[in-house]
Amino acid sequence: MGKNFFGVEDWSALYGVNFTQKQLRQVAEFPWGEDILNSTCPLCGKVVKDCHFAFVGLERINGKPLTILKLQELHPATGQPKFCSYAPSAWYSEQKFAKEATMSFRWYLLHQNIVPKSEDKTYDEQKALLTADYEVPSAVTEATKDLLIFRKTGNFVNSSRYARCECVTSDGRRVHVGRFDEGGLGVSYYWDDDRYYGLGLAASRKF
Repeated sequence: MGKNFFGVEDWSALYGVNFTQKQLRQVAEFPWGEDILNSTCPLCGKVVKDCHFAFVGLERINGKPLTILKLQELHPATGQPKFCSYAPSAWYSEQKFAKEATMSFRWYLLHQNIVPKSEDKTYDEQKALLTADYEVPSAVTEATKDLLIFRKTGNFVNSSRYARCECVTSDGRRVHVGRFDEGGLGVSYYWDDDRYYGLGLAASRKF
C-alpha cells in the first residue's frame, strides 16, 4: 500500500511505542488480502489500496488510553499535525467520546476521504451509501486516521469537509471530524437529520 500504511514499526519510530511479543503476534497478519487491496473500491471506484489507509489501532499507548484527548497531548498546538482547539477549552473536553472512548488493538482500513456523494444528506441517508463490507468508524478512529496520514505522507485529508462518525454527544448529536488543514483537525457535531454540503460520512472496512 506504499505510504497508505501505518504499522507497528511506524508507531515505534514516530511515537516511541513499545509492543509486547503478544501484541506483535496479534497484528502479525494483515486481515485484508491482495484480492481486496487490488479490487475496485465500491465507494469511489478507485483501487482500494490507493484510496484507503491501513493502520494498527491502539487501545493504549505506553500504558495510557489512546483517546482523542490523548491524541491532543501527542500532537501539541506548537507543531503539525495539530487540533483546532485543545482541552480544557475545547467544547468536547468532558465528552465521553473524547475522554473515554478508545480503539481496539487491531488493524483498521479506512477510506481516506468522505464517502463520495455523501454530502447534503441525513445520517441515515449517508449510511445507506455503504455496502455490506463497510461501517461508520468512531470519532477517535477517524481522528487517528487523519493524523497518521499526515505523519506518513504530509497530506491533509478532508481539508474542506467534515466526516460523520458513529459517536454521539451527551445530548445525542452526531460527532464529525475533519476540516483538517494547517489550522488543525476539527471536531464538531450536528443532529442526524441535518443536511450540510460540507458534511459527509466516514467509512471503515469491517474487520
